[in-house]
Amino acid sequence: MKMIKNGRLIQTLTPEQKIQLITGVEFYRSRTLDGYGFPILSLSENPMADLGARVTDFPSDRALAATWDPKLTEHVYRCIGNEAKAVAPYACYHIANRTDPNVSSDGFITGRFLSAKANGLSKSGAFVGVEIMTADGDAAEKTIGKRVADAILDAVEPDVLVADDVEILRDRMGLKCGIADSVAEAARLLNEDCAYIYLTHDFTDELIPYLLSLTVEYEKAFAACAHGALMPERLQARCKASEILSMERIDAACDRVIDALLSLRNRNAASVLERKVSIEEDGDALFDEPAHDSMALTAARQSAVLLKNDGILPLKSSASVAVLGAHEAYRPTANTPTAVALPQDVIDDCEWKTVGFADGYRRGASGGELLEAARKLCKQADAALVYLCVDPGEETLPAEQLQLLDALYANGVKIIAAVASDGVFDASFADRCSAVLSTDRGGQQVARAVIEIVTGQVNPSGKLVAPIPEYRNGQPERVQYPLGYGLSYTTFAYSHLQLTDRGATFTVTNTGACDGYVTPQLYIQRQAPQAKGILSGFTKLFLKKNDSAKVEIRFGPDTFRSFDEAKQVFRIANGEYNVYVGDSAGNLKLSGTLTLAEHKFDEEKPESKCREYEDGEQAFREFTDTIEKRAFYNRGRSTAFGIKATLAILLVLYVDILAAILVFAHVIPSGPIWYIGTGAVVGLVTVGAAVFIAVQAAKRSRLSQQPPAPLLGEVVEQIGEFRELARVSYRSPVAAEQDEDLTQDAPTETVAAESPKVDTHAYDTAFTESGKEEIAFKENVTFHELCANFHDYALYRGVEVEASSVRALFAALAAAKLILVDVKNKEVLPAFVAALDGYF
Repeated sequence: MKMIKNGRLIQTLTPEQKIQLITGVEFYRSRTLDGYGFPILSLSENPMADLGARVTDFPSDRALAATWDPKLTEHVYRCIGNEAKAVAPYACYHIANRTDPNVSSDGFITGRFLSAKANGLSKSGAFVGVEIMTADGDAAEKTIGKRVADAILDAVEPDVLVADDVEILRDRMGLKCGIADSVAEAARLLNEDCAYIYLTHDFTDELIPYLLSLTVEYEKAFAACAHGALMPERLQARCKASEILSMERIDAACDRVIDALLSLRNRNAASVLERKVSIEEDGDALFDEPAHDSMALTAARQSAVLLKNDGILPLKSSASVAVLGAHEAYRPTANTPTAVALPQDVIDDCEWKTVGFADGYRRGASGGELLEAARKLCKQADAALVYLCVDPGEETLPAEQLQLLDALYANGVKIIAAVASDGVFDASFADRCSAVLSTDRGGQQVARAVIEIVTGQVNPSGKLVAPIPEYRNGQPERVQYPLGYGLSYTTFAYSHLQLTDRGATFTVTNTGACDGYVTPQLYIQRQAPQAKGILSGFTKLFLKKNDSAKVEIRFGPDTFRSFDEAKQVFRIANGEYNVYVGDSAGNLKLSGTLTLAEHKFDEEKPESKCREYEDGEQAFREFTDTIEKRAFYNRGRSTAFGIKATLAILLVLYVDILAAILVFAHVIPSGPIWYIGTGAVVGLVTVGAAVFIAVQAAKRSRLSQQPPAPLLGEVVEQIGEFRELARVSYRSPVAAEQDEDLTQDAPTETVAAESPKVDTHAYDTAFTESGKEEIAFKENVTFHELCANFHDYALYRGVEVEASSVRALFAALAAAKLILVDVKNKEVLPAFVAALDGYF
């Protein structure tokens, strides 16, 4: 039992109060104790919702997921975590292992997003609660639940972990919470080291006397054990069977609950470790408002999904545009944003030609003067940028907005629609538009991001996180826009697919005429009846025009794993698998096949997380020490020990036989003194041999626990060669000049040549000129963090290095004085060495 930290406070609690402190009758919420000022631990998906506070209106979770950029999501939620500590007392974020309509219908995207969200919140110091529930339903739902759970728990150690399976709670940090539907189940969970128990219904009045009776029985059993009347093994067995329960275990649970509550109390405004600057002049701020506003703009740029473009985008610099939309009336938040960027406000900041702004519609009102003003304004323009908004919880645009689109289309207006929504919406209006841009709930900077995309300052890179169906008579039918779909102002070619048991590698080339992000996606399909292709990997990278990069998408432990309902286990089914690579589920460019053997996963124990070492020596041991190599060296050590022991025994036998011969041949004179002398010599040799054998046995046992000493040749063989070094980023990207013959399939430029100003930071998400992040060095950095930091730093310096190669190199650096590096494209090696030198 661990030492009690809050012993004095716990001693003031009555047994009844202790049980009330560690149990709750309302899910995700602790209860108060009269006379004690404990804060309420209340898990919430959005603790800052409807606070009426001044906070940054970041893009919604669904919009962030549409960026397909976990690193960006992590940065955003690091900002959100700081704001929660500043403005929401006792804020606790609740993250669950289920697909969420507010994120995505796809399990892989949901898992990647939630892991990034949890990691960002944790790095900010915000309080994070994770709920891992066993999925109900068919095999597919169980597979998704397991995939999402593993992704979250591999990313973060939560402050609170709620689970319906006690195995998930084992070996975890933080406050471990179980769920009980009976008094016996509550006792079992406490004996299983849970510290907090959620009761499925309020049976507190029954639970308190039951647990107290178990503590009385424990005292009797312990006294019997102390007097020898009960064996210790029997005492332990009764505890394990929850027949008895020690009060010390209840006290320990109280101690951990109090620790969590004290930690929650300390996650306040004073713990926000960033500068506190207001966007408004002389305004009071609790966090870095300008930096968070800039992050909101970056996220809004990357989250917008271009669904349709008949060639009108990006707009020519000579085009005149009317801006329409009652955007403010559809803002779905009660908080006050730190910066307001409504369409009519953003117009004043733009240098492109606009003829003006008009509402065109209002909530519940249409036609009349609103519609006439919009028509009149559009007569002066070449196109109309119309901001539209689906009401929260709805799938169809309101009638007043559809009426506006019908009126403009009838007048021959070229419509560019920017649609805000909570999720999947009816896009049947798209046939009346020249371009459609989906922004989800893009936050306080979405209007600015839309204009930057429309004018070509930013190349759209968002991708759908759920397919959009085509609606007929209000009912969804076939898929209109598939999962992963999203247009760009440039084009990309895929080639040279190679499949190994490690993953898929291929080459992506920017074949268009402007810079942009590409999001290659990996889909897996088992060659079985009615099997569907499942998204199993993706990555996002920036490519300049005419540039190429070799991409690797690694297979994970869940890539081929599925739930077998018949055997009730997770396994990899043997057989043939099709592997596809493309830029959406409906546009797969490359394909290949893999043959896999069956593998079953042990579900009685959670899969262990990858070890991350805090020093290079341990990392190198992991790198070189394999089961086969240890067995080989141990066999060698066993052989050497056997030879030495045999020689020692032969020496003893030789001395014994020689002494006997000398005595019986009367070579040694008879007499007690001679016999005693001869016996002493024989005894000394025997004892010496025995000591020698014992010393060698102890040395062998000690050496068998150590890894074999690596040789330079082994290091070189293990490291192999760097698969690929590629230049993928040269400088902050700038938009190119506009071409008169722009088409959708072969766009040329993204900004007019005569436009003197361009946003040179539009694509930056990590190492920007305006806010370059420093590499976070610390004395206790883990081996994984060291490699990840160098990978990001090398990318910033213009060199892409495989993650596996980074780990191999750093492991070798930690253990050897001479490293041999063999690369395929040696012309990039000087840049790589310069990046390595700069990093250290």
